[in-house]
Amino acid sequence: MSTTISAGVLAGAIGRVKPHAGTDDTLPAINGVHLTVEGGYFFAVATDRYTFGIDRTAISSEETWKVNLRRADIPMVMAWLDRIEAGENITVKVSTGEGLTTLTLKHGANSLQVSDKSSHLDTFPKWRKMTSQILQRDVEPVPVTGFNSKYLARWRAAGLELDVWQAGPNSPLVVTTKDGFLGLQMPIRNDSRDREDTVAEWVNALRRRQAVVEGVTYDLSIVWADRHGDPWEYADRDDEQGQPLMNLVGIDDDPWPLARVVAGYGPLCDSEA
Repeated sequence: MSTTISAGVLAGAIGRVKPHAGTDDTLPAINGVHLTVEGGYFFAVATDRYTFGIDRTAISSEETWKVNLRRADIPMVMAWLDRIEAGENITVKVSTGEGLTTLTLKHGANSLQVSDKSSHLDTFPKWRKMTSQILQRDVEPVPVTGFNSKYLARWRAAGLELDVWQAGPNSPLVVTTKDGFLGLQMPIRNDSRDREDTVAEWVNALRRRQAVVEGVTYDLSIVWADRHGDPWEYADRDDEQGQPLMNLVGIDDDPWPLARVVAGYGPLCDSEA
């Protein structure tokens, strides 16, 4: 079984997904990049169970094959491909024997051969079915989600512009590009997080605390009484000139700038004083 593909496509596909390859020696099936051709597409797939990277390229081939490229062999394969012009075609051949699946790359008189245990192909995750099911999940509201930031750097290899969505609070983050990459990142449990509490804490921290009008400092966290005893409170927003807007408590009307309240109804005093 052999397929013709450009050196640049093969190197690019491996490069985009290799950050997701596993490093756990007890799980050798995922310690590398899974390469497969089927249905007119060439796929490169890698995962460590926390993130998934899938690169897809349409090719003119009726072949069907799959092989695992061990993590230890990736630098050697990438170095071999780097010596070939990106647009030049190479022949990719996959063969089996003596319990091994062998990948042979050939360009002119130059060739490279690497192998992995055939049994690892059987234990590689069933990524097609899993990914298809995730993509077709019904969309649910996601008030807050959580993810481990140490995995963010992995997405840099996918491209500069990424599209991201999540079907529901317990669904993976889906990362895609316009040129054939799809990734998944498993969320972390966020039962201890509450979006409303977080928003309230930040709104309170960001709230304006005081303003100065005609040399007088006004505490915007309290209710101020004008000279008629009417109460005014900060509306939690400012006008275009940066003046705090004040609401007349209990009156459904447009807020007034603090300076206007002071000029028209001052002096103001603490309503609780």
